Amino acid sequence: MPPLETVEVGHRNIALFDEVRFWAYGQPRGRDLEEWLYSVETYALLQNERFPQPLPEAEVLSTAYSVSTWCEVGGE
Repeated sequence: MPPLETVEVGHRNIALFDEVRFWAYGQPRGRDLEEWLYSVETYALLQNERFPQPLPEAEVLSTAYSVSTWCEVGGE
């Protein structure tokens, strides 16, 4: 997986999804979906800033939502 700082337009969504999902797999999820989603959104927004041209916030939040629902809450 290339560093986000080198990802070009057209490849950012997939790169962000992969970065966030790999991070999320190792995180404690607890049982509160809202708290979990907030954690994933926060991480995704921070990682988005690493791109030379960041994605729009709405796309980042959508990606974070996808990752947070993909990782089972309470499934530790």
